[in-house]
Amino acid sequence: MEIHRPKPFHGWRELLKEVGIIVLGVLIALAAEQTVEALHWRRQVGETRDVLRQELRGNLGVVATRGAEFGCVGRRLDEVRTILAEHAKGRSVVLVAPLGRPLDEAIDATNYAAAEHGAVLVHMPLEERNSDAYWFAGFQYVADLQLRERETWGELALLDDPQVLSAADWSIIVGAYARARNINERLGTGIAGMLADARAQGLVVPPPDARPKALASVCAPVLAGR
Repeated sequence: MEIHRPKPFHGWRELLKEVGIIVLGVLIALAAEQTVEALHWRRQVGETRDVLRQELRGNLGVVATRGAEFGCVGRRLDEVRTILAEHAKGRSVVLVAPLGRPLDEAIDATNYAAAEHGAVLVHMPLEERNSDAYWFAGFQYVADLQLRERETWGELALLDDPQVLSAADWSIIVGAYARARNINERLGTGIAGMLADARAQGLVVPPPDARPKALASVCAPVLAGR
């Protein structure tokens, strides 16, 4: 069995030199690893920022379109009130067109939700994270109200055939009318504030969807002579 004799000690200077070389090598390796990681997160942040900006812009377009309908929805609800008032007096009302409903294009927060559950957001500047959180909380507020609005206008659609409605149906419609008024006012106020904030921040707000087919369902009168 061969026994290796220990190397002779050449002094503290040589020892410190060897230790220094080892430490320097470790530091270089750590710095290289940190550089690679920093580049990775910089790329991830850039990609996430791009998709979130696209998602934000698309949602602003949805919000702007619903905001443009605020007046039409209010006038339609005025017509519903007229129908309810006439019914209370025992008079029948004939609609010249289906009642329709507001547009309810979907708010999309898929990419933001994915970013929230990942590790990318913590690598973004705090101000940017707070800004994104503000906008997507606002979009969620609109989406929640739109869901309630869709259900409410489904009940109001009973008016499309008023001749076959029962007393219970009319009670449902009265409640739906009150809820629809409240939802429209809340959407109008919330959306106006969001669009004002967007423009103040220099964000591009896409023009509302003004397609005649899209707006005709709620903007065209349903009562004759209106």
